[in-house]
Amino acid sequence: MAGSEAATRLSRDTAALLRGELETVRDELADTVKHMSGGVILATAAAGCGVLALVATHEAILRLLESVMPAPAAAAVLTVGYAATATALIVLARNQLKAAADAAAREADAGALGP
Repeated sequence: MAGSEAATRLSRDTAALLRGELETVRDELADTVKHMSGGVILATAAAGCGVLALVATHEAILRLLESVMPAPAAAAVLTVGYAATATALIVLARNQLKAAADAAAREADAGALGP
């Protein structure tokens, strides 16, 4: 009977310890989220301001082009410029991602082979 009581007590103590640790983790996570929320709000506001700056820049460039050519042509020139820039950026991004994947694969292969 003493062994059974010891096992029961050990089980009860382990459960209490686990509950305490889970509460500690929950509290720490809640504090972290609380402290991060201000930064997330600020980053979101900054992104919104960035979008507004892009829209204002677009409008300024469009108005400048319209001063030297008809509005439809200015819009077409700006659209082609955006498309060309997007294409160049996506090609650069693809190349960098491929290079990073290749480097990671080489490191994985080297690690699998050992020293």
